[in-house]
Amino acid sequence: MKKIILILTLVLLLTSLTSARQSITNPDNSYRINLLSFDPSPVTVGSNSQVNLEFVNLLDIPIKRISIKASEKYPIIIKDEKQTYIPEIPPRKSTTFSYNLSIDKSGFEGIYPLGLEIEADILNKINVATFEINVKRLTRGITSTNVRTIPEKIMPGKQAELQVNIVNNADFAITDILIDLNFDDTPIAPILSTSKKELPIIEAHSVAQVDYTIVALPETKSNVYKIPLTMTFNDKNGDEIIREGVIGILIGADPDYNIDLEEGTLINGVQQDITLSISNRGSEELKFLTIELEDGKNYQTLNKKRTYLGNLEADDFETVEFTIIGKQNFIKKIKNTNIKLKLDYKDNFNKDYTDEITVNLPLYSKSQARAYSLIPQSKLSGYLFILIFIILIYITYKQWKKERDLGKAIKHTLYIAISWVFIQIKKLRWRYLRRIPRKIQLFFIKI
Repeated sequence: MKKIILILTLVLLLTSLTSARQSITNPDNSYRINLLSFDPSPVTVGSNSQVNLEFVNLLDIPIKRISIKASEKYPIIIKDEKQTYIPEIPPRKSTTFSYNLSIDKSGFEGIYPLGLEIEADILNKINVATFEINVKRLTRGITSTNVRTIPEKIMPGKQAELQVNIVNNADFAITDILIDLNFDDTPIAPILSTSKKELPIIEAHSVAQVDYTIVALPETKSNVYKIPLTMTFNDKNGDEIIREGVIGILIGADPDYNIDLEEGTLINGVQQDITLSISNRGSEELKFLTIELEDGKNYQTLNKKRTYLGNLEADDFETVEFTIIGKQNFIKKIKNTNIKLKLDYKDNFNKDYTDEITVNLPLYSKSQARAYSLIPQSKLSGYLFILIFIILIYITYKQWKKERDLGKAIKHTLYIAISWVFIQIKKLRWRYLRRIPRKIQLFFIKI
């Protein structure tokens, strides 16, 4: 029985085919990028091809300082320079650019992404566009294999389901199928089964599925791990066919962080600095981290509202300060409020995240804040106390000078002070209060 060694055709990301012409327009309709063609076409495993793209300015003003950085996924390899720089594109005009691609000979047939990161003078952040490249294999085709994991990204220390779907595209049945995954030298292991699976037959134009339960070791770092796959089967002539390839398994944990109020309060009408701390509790790095404090109904953000913190490593923390002021019209019965934060960051696979969270902040009136020594006491009350004290000392001195008896002088002063207080309380009666406007009027007439 003769052996025919072929390369296994794997569809890793998508199962639908795409045409060469693709277009992506950015959200604000300022530009469009067209994927024009591949040269040569189609793109095949083990070959080189040039992808030709076009940048179209959709505005009535020039777009300047355009920087485009390409990124690829295995088995696609970008040869030469990945960065393209275009000084300027006039209004409603376009320019073309290209990248030279090499498809690894050990790769599989499938649809793979070509990512572009775009920066320009009209953009306030990096834009991302992703095109699909259909990679084919020019060889005798009998089967193709689709592989996926559930979940798509496996957390370290967690189990996942690995599904291998074998598609027989031939006009005849294939028999004695053996699928062998080589987990050696990887942090991934099958559980409850071996790495080998057998199927007796797959009929013509039919699909069969084999399932694995796998686990990623707890200390596994985020990465795409390559697992060699070998499939052996017999064709209609009884010849043994061996197909070999590599599948990719994505391992990584979800971002996990905590934000706490380190210092600060919200005081009615008073400008205050608050300090927040963000701690990375997960095993993954938070990349390009930005924190923005949004305005709320009880407070207003002063100075800068957005702070860039950069990369925050696992088991690390950073602090950030904002200046806020409590609005004058907040309800006095409210004892706290929530400040609104927006976080933008990327994970280790450059996936974008935007989280909106709230942090509880104590809220005080000015009188409460003075009582708790959060803000300085008013100087007016201190001056008033000193003035009253001086007046009492003066009255006591005058009486002592007259009587030459300090005890009687002090009693006289206390009598006058208490009498004055009672007189003022008596004046709070309605018949006295209603005379006040008339007295004020007479005072100005005399002036």
